[in-house]
Amino acid sequence: MSTKRNNGRYSVADHLANPNSSRRSKKSFDRSAYVSNPSNSSVNSALPGSHAGRSAAGATTAESARYAKLRKARKRKKIITGVVVGVVAALLIGVGTAFAYINYINSQINGDVDKETLAALVPTDTSSDPFYMLLMGVDKSEARDSSGEFGETYRCDTMILALIDPKNKVVSLVSLPRDLQIQNMGATASDPVGYGTQKLNAAYAFGGPALVIQTVSEISGVNISHYAEVDFDGFTAVVDAIGGIEMDVQWEIDDAQAGEYVPAGKNILTGAQALSLCRSRHTYDEVGDGDALRTAYQRQVVSAVAAKVLKSDVATIVNTVNSVVQYVNTDLDVATILGIASSLQGISSDTIYTASMPKTSQYVDGLWYDFVYADEWKEMVNRMNQSLPPAETEVDEATGIVLSSGGSSTSSSESASTATSPAHAAASVAVRNGTETSGVASKAVDKLKTFGYTNLSSGNANSTDYTETIVLYDEDTYKTDAEIIAAQIGVGKVQKNDGSYLMSSNVMVVLGTDYSG
Repeated sequence: MSTKRNNGRYSVADHLANPNSSRRSKKSFDRSAYVSNPSNSSVNSALPGSHAGRSAAGATTAESARYAKLRKARKRKKIITGVVVGVVAALLIGVGTAFAYINYINSQINGDVDKETLAALVPTDTSSDPFYMLLMGVDKSEARDSSGEFGETYRCDTMILALIDPKNKVVSLVSLPRDLQIQNMGATASDPVGYGTQKLNAAYAFGGPALVIQTVSEISGVNISHYAEVDFDGFTAVVDAIGGIEMDVQWEIDDAQAGEYVPAGKNILTGAQALSLCRSRHTYDEVGDGDALRTAYQRQVVSAVAAKVLKSDVATIVNTVNSVVQYVNTDLDVATILGIASSLQGISSDTIYTASMPKTSQYVDGLWYDFVYADEWKEMVNRMNQSLPPAETEVDEATGIVLSSGGSSTSSSESASTATSPAHAAASVAVRNGTETSGVASKAVDKLKTFGYTNLSSGNANSTDYTETIVLYDEDTYKTDAEIIAAQIGVGKVQKNDGSYLMSSNVMVVLGTDYSG
């Protein structure tokens, strides 16, 4: 087996090992352990001494006479009251039906979510907080199940770590390689070996969505608050339920193993075509990395589905959820789904970012594994945590497929490090002219305004002898802000203020002659 470090790169995971490689690798996965089986029985009982059957006919003679006397006087009022009661009853029935409908959907969509999966999720403090969600595509379908060819063990071949920032309307989608090497998968203090060395996609077979969530959380260093799991049939149903998705397909899909043919160009894709786009690898055998190009299309499809759903009204979203509940498992209930959809309505394509985990592939002990570039991955996650683009825009030269997107406002030649999240744009920034050229600070302020900064000031430095631009920050929490600003203005040595400079702002830029504006 490979070691944890390899040419400066370290492995966070591995492949499906030999069945004898660990004690737990012999353990078969029992799907029934991850499916709830609630009882549908109900109990009806009557209260002893109930007066439910009592009426005016059973009252005393005096009561009957009094009732007859009042009946005429009440007749007109009764008609009016009856109309009001009828309207109220109709409204209550409608509300009750709506609640019953939503409760039914919740029971279907959450029905197979087990306690282990819920325990692996970490909720946010408030609904407006940014959160991570894991999207999982599982290689099962009715056709596969009925064939009996593959048994009842499934793998999670598609995993997308999504950062959703409702307040700032930012979404990042980062694909995780299925062949990523995981060492000691599922290890605990009492069982440090766990399932041994495995590929990431094996986590689902060994421990269902709970182990996938746990493993992804460990390799990314983030808490995952929600998840959604869909199989082949479900994916097709989701796309068809919203009437298909519009996509500009850069490279045609003609792969019998993947399914439907998909022509290049702008298309309205059916569910079956979208699934082919997400599954095909061999289409690219002669031009590039099939896995990288396939996962790029997967992210594009997810973005297209989200964009279309977010344009829908509440009733349409609820009906869409209802039409796919039998195929999708998630911890989210209808109310939460509607809340997220509402907060993201109007989201710009400029703030929907896509990328994939930076990695390399190696042949180890007769198997291909993916190994992460640790430093690049750490930086990518750090940027996601700040609601920044995880990577710069990159387009595959051979196929024209967009491998990563830093938003439509970021060109392929522009580093994603120049993007500003709303949180960073709130930092106070002072710009000082340290040269003899007048107006330099004002020009720099104008440039920073284009990146979204609003708390800006300009002025002169204590000297005009600066040859090198310096970007200072007063507290460690503003180091990233300083780095982003240096990238945005094109120059600048970033350093923490050691007391040599008087600062009343979070970041101060002292412009030198190396700044050209």
